[in-house]
Amino acid sequence: MPALRLLVNGDQFKVAISGNKIAEINDPELISQALRYVMVLVGVRAANLPNAHEKAILINHIVNHYGGHTAEEIRLAFEKAVSGELELKNEDITCYENFSVLYFSRIMNAYRAWAAVQYRQEIKDELPEPVILTDAQLDDIHRQDVEQFFQRCRAGRIPEKIPDYFKAILVKDGLMKQEENLVGFFVTRLNNGSENIYVKQ
Repeated sequence: MPALRLLVNGDQFKVAISGNKIAEINDPELISQALRYVMVLVGVRAANLPNAHEKAILINHIVNHYGGHTAEEIRLAFEKAVSGELELKNEDITCYENFSVLYFSRIMNAYRAWAAVQYRQEIKDELPEPVILTDAQLDDIHRQDVEQFFQRCRAGRIPEKIPDYFKAILVKDGLMKQEENLVGFFVTRLNNGSENIYVKQ
């Protein structure tokens, strides 16, 4: 049997944010399950659980104001709150048998502040650095696009629209004049039997 591994903060957070967002799935039962868990966690007794009407208002509030989070994040938020890991006073964490919209929002807002820091430390640093192309590299990509477009036309697969940026690179390379029409340029090349616009060197 494999050994159990305790999840550290970063692991917990990654797991929590990896699920479907509440607003995307909009499943009241999924939210209800998370709420039942956190209500037990903060010590709400069965006699003081929200009634159906209060619960519906709470769920609606969660979907509208915290829909960008996952149900697992709700669990994580309250776990962090009761363990004293969020920026909350003890009196803000204690439920006092009144699991209200205001109480829920207080915990979730503190979690959001914690999560923002956690994201920068554990997630953002793992993202790959963006690739910044030089002007020359970008021009080469545009030349490839022009050539691929022309070859599709030669094969009889005429695209519906010619990208506007084609003209800039063709004019830059001296293959057409600024006053020329892009459609006319390609039609002329096709009628002349040209096999390529650009030939690999």
